[in-house]
Amino acid sequence: MLNRFLHTVNLWNWDLTRYETLLAVSGGADSVVMARLFKAAGFPFSMAHVNYGLRGDDSKADEQFVRDLADELGVELFVYQANMNEDLRGRNSLQMYAREVRYGFFEKILKLHPGRFGKIAVAHHATDNLEHFFLYLFRNNIEVGWRGILYENGDLIRPILSISKSEIYGFASDNGWTWREDLSNQKTDYLRNKIRHYILPNLDENAENEFSSISLQKQQKWLENREKGSEILENSVKYAQNGILIPRDLLQNSEIQTYLESQFLGFGFTQDNIQKMLSVDLKAGTIFQSKRNFVEVSGRHLEGKEDVWNNAYVGRAGLFIIQSNQELRCGEVVIDLPVAANTEMIDLQTCVLEIRYEIEEKVGSQVKKTLELVLAKEDFPLVVRPWKQGDKIQIGKGKMQKVSDLFTNLKIENYEKLSYPIIVNAKGEILAVMGLRNAWRNHQVRNSVDSWRMELRWKH
Repeated sequence: MLNRFLHTVNLWNWDLTRYETLLAVSGGADSVVMARLFKAAGFPFSMAHVNYGLRGDDSKADEQFVRDLADELGVELFVYQANMNEDLRGRNSLQMYAREVRYGFFEKILKLHPGRFGKIAVAHHATDNLEHFFLYLFRNNIEVGWRGILYENGDLIRPILSISKSEIYGFASDNGWTWREDLSNQKTDYLRNKIRHYILPNLDENAENEFSSISLQKQQKWLENREKGSEILENSVKYAQNGILIPRDLLQNSEIQTYLESQFLGFGFTQDNIQKMLSVDLKAGTIFQSKRNFVEVSGRHLEGKEDVWNNAYVGRAGLFIIQSNQELRCGEVVIDLPVAANTEMIDLQTCVLEIRYEIEEKVGSQVKKTLELVLAKEDFPLVVRPWKQGDKIQIGKGKMQKVSDLFTNLKIENYEKLSYPIIVNAKGEILAVMGLRNAWRNHQVRNSVDSWRMELRWKH
């Protein structure tokens, strides 16, 4: 088994000697065997264990077992004591939240020890992979099912994924190693457990290994396509407004779809939403949202949770993705008349508000522009705010136009509308839609105006 473990390490070109690997160890046979294989191979590592406290004394015994194992192997152990009963308020899925807690803890350990860990290793095995296939078959996502659980996903690796559960148990028994059993795995409350107890026992004894071979081939091809898609997309996407715009025609490229699928999964979108986002009948105006819970950890304790939304907006030009919790909405700012300027304007009566702003037309290229508004004292205070339904701007003598019609005429996507600031005077009159149009009164600006100047900077 050590040779098969090392074969997987070499196949995926993992350098596990230069840095420590953080091993996720629950105390079960799979994670215990993984830890002992790391020790036998001479790879440096530490271990991490999450005590969810859901099984009372059994949970405490699991933690103590892992502590004893770490002492025996001579490695450091990181432990997090979760308060799941408190943390689960308002949650629908125990399994999903436990996963978020677990991986949030692992990632935070890496951040607290920069330069120490190269990878995080988890002990998924070939039987887990076959269960995964049936799960996605049930969800009607056969492509993901055949590809299986990823051997490598960023910093996360699965070095015993090619080894079946029965082989792991046999190897541990032959070596006289002990482990902990989670009795909740015997229940059939979850679909995965139903597959484990009712479907897998009826398959051929070599089913795990045969599927593992197929899955590996599919995965390598998938990774090859993902790399090609990444290269194509790198030269084609447009960056603007805290996100990226993927042109509609590129969404139908199979290699780009493979790359985007992996990226969207990382953003937290569901497989169902990803399929819709990449479908040929994508309709403009559709919005997809993904709620991910990032868990903050200080030392060995979780301090709190932050909900981060990732948004995908479908427009005529393509798919726009925001990869953070930033909103596509300009803020509201009130600009009052400065005291010093007020004194000067007793005689001058008008001022020129000079607004300097930047528009990113392509990656790394900032186009600087200046908007000038001639204002009277009565115009103050100005309000700079997002667009609202019903907003109108003067486009000629006695002529008004809805700002929504202006957006339509200029082919502004729905998701972009709230990012264009509207400048309104004290009377409620719209003086400009920043970056798009000035009100008609501002076209009457004389080249030389007896006025003072003030400046506002805006980056679009």
